[in-house]
Amino acid sequence: MSSEIIKVPDIGGDTDVEIIEIAVSEGDVIEAEDTLITLESDKASMDVPPPERPQGDQSVGERGR
Repeated sequence: MSSEIIKVPDIGGDTDVEIIEIAVSEGDVIEAEDTLITLESDKASMDVPPPERPQGDQSVGERGR
């Protein structure tokens, strides 16, 4: 199974943000409009979608791989 690094978008200029929710689980099929994680800083919160529009179905693999 391949892995992909997700770049965190700018969330109000903060360099330190918390992941407050992981919205997908291992084996989930990911659509383009899905939320992967929710980030929160002192100033804002943001849902982070998949980095690119999926080609066919993308699934979540094992965490840490």
